Amino acid sequence: MDSKDFGVAILGFGTVGSGVYELLHGAALPIEAKYAVRFHVYKILVRRPGAIRAKPVPPGLLAKGISEILADPRVDVIIEVMGGESPAREHILESLKAGKHVITANKKLLGACGDTIAEQARAAGRFLGFSGAITGCHQLCPSIARSVMIRSLMGIFNGTSNYILTRMEAGQSFADALAEAQRRGYAEADPTEDVDGIDSRNKLAIMTKLAFGKLLDPREIPTTGIRQLSATDMTFARELGFAIKLLAVSRMLEGQRLYASVRASLVPLEDPLAGVQGAHNGIQIYDALRGAQAMLAPGAGSQPTAMAVFHDLISLARGEPNLWPPPTTRDRAEPIHLVKVPSPGEYYVRMNAKNHPGVLAAITRIFAQGQINLANVLQKGAAGAATIPVVLLSGPVEEAAINTAVKKIQATGDVDSCVLARVERLQERN
Repeated sequence: MDSKDFGVAILGFGTVGSGVYELLHGAALPIEAKYAVRFHVYKILVRRPGAIRAKPVPPGLLAKGISEILADPRVDVIIEVMGGESPAREHILESLKAGKHVITANKKLLGACGDTIAEQARAAGRFLGFSGAITGCHQLCPSIARSVMIRSLMGIFNGTSNYILTRMEAGQSFADALAEAQRRGYAEADPTEDVDGIDSRNKLAIMTKLAFGKLLDPREIPTTGIRQLSATDMTFARELGFAIKLLAVSRMLEGQRLYASVRASLVPLEDPLAGVQGAHNGIQIYDALRGAQAMLAPGAGSQPTAMAVFHDLISLARGEPNLWPPPTTRDRAEPIHLVKVPSPGEYYVRMNAKNHPGVLAAITRIFAQGQINLANVLQKGAAGAATIPVVLLSGPVEEAAINTAVKKIQATGDVDSCVLARVERLQERN
């Protein structure tokens, strides 16, 4: 069987861009033998040509500008891994207009204007691949995009934060776990997007589009990270039968209402997501016809993203259709509304309370006054300590009620800190 040939240009040559090049160049023979396709990298474009790089651009491949790439008839597909919204957006739209296929790993860009880019790809009859923007969960994307019966989606979409939480489960502090993640190359020097949930939020916007046909503005998705957690929380959660994960949730409610959030959440230990360890990603979906489906996969580092990009290249070579859902008549007639307040749920509350007689009774009294049932109460600490941790697990309650009770407790002056996390159970939400 004759092999197909595709000319490639890579925009960006950082960790991911160099990883893509090494995969296509170093594994060219095995790729051709298995898939009957050859990928030739002809051009590489970088923002700062003179910058010192961990892996320099191979000789003869550095392009002077995007125009040089678009004018090269050998280039069939543009792989955008430069990140950021600009000039990536302009380069992608120009590439599609020039008749090039596009593969991007830019979740921030797709979350901001994925519909516009996908519409341009459809108008040009070009392939748009975005598995690299999902990374560890990309192989489940075709099933998600083709289903019309998905009711909920839950995912661990950030390998860096999951690595940190895994180390905290082993007893490390947040600061020490973050430092280790940075030494291992999982976390950037500025880890804000990972640990504050921004990266997960951008990925959730894309996954929600695939599952429900609605591209949410990522800035409108309620988002909190993991900085407030401690190893103590991990220990208490496990004693209660849960693991704590940075969880991205998207759930369709009645009346075309969609709830989405990113937050540290308690996951039952028997749930597959509770077992996601290290720098891995995981996703669970609940489909009304097929039930629950789950997938676990590596999610941080250059190799998983490079493999996701390669997955798109093979899809292109096989002539597979674009997965990004097109606009529908139904969406215009019955628009989906984002709901920022979740349905009733169980909540984990951990407070550092003054170690005085009557403090625990006062705390539980405030919950009772708010008609909040407590399923479990834990109080541990040294007898002579000034403060001790008090952990409460509520029964089903509205989030507004639990927030009100916590504020009243904090106003007493009997507690000096508080951690609040929601319990997430996939099937109970359908």
